[in-house]
Amino acid sequence: MQCQRCGRPPYELCLNCESYLFNNELEVKISGAKVTRLLEEKQKLSDKSKENGVTIFYLRIGITISVSVGLALGSWLVQLRQAKYSQPLQGSTIQLLPNNHVVAKEFSVEEQLRDVNIIVSVECNDCADKSLAMLLLNEDNYRKFKLRLEYKPRHEGIGIEAFGFDGNLERDHYYIVFFNTSISRTVSIKTNINLIYK
Repeated sequence: MQCQRCGRPPYELCLNCESYLFNNELEVKISGAKVTRLLEEKQKLSDKSKENGVTIFYLRIGITISVSVGLALGSWLVQLRQAKYSQPLQGSTIQLLPNNHVVAKEFSVEEQLRDVNIIVSVECNDCADKSLAMLLLNEDNYRKFKLRLEYKPRHEGIGIEAFGFDGNLERDHYYIVFFNTSISRTVSIKTNINLIYK
């Protein structure tokens, strides 16, 4: 048996005769009603494909905008948080809101164990008795403190006369934090901190 167009045997591939496979053209030898139905179905599938393409395009735009806005808001919140808890200048007056804190100094201990002396002087004319606390926190406990989770300070002084630290610290990053324990009173403090490694 041979091909009706070119006369070749049917097991050989004839690009001329099989060109409809590559050009998406189909020669149909069926009655007129069936051809019309097939062409209508092909048109419907083509339209549906275009609609899906438009939907996917709009979804991509929506996802891109959502991710961009999310990243922008995230970086803005990080900057806002860093500005809120940034270190004040030494000797400057700090307004400390009720139940709020400020990081007065950050430092690191690079050795396995180091003897450290922290001398703190504080001026606070509007502090009520024991409304101001000084905390010495390592990195992990400072994160917990910010999130209002249970934390363990390396040193805690409540009342101005108890501020300061003299002792050994392990290798870590540390924060000297002043915390206004009052729930209704804003305080103004002026601090001076001297850190001495022995």
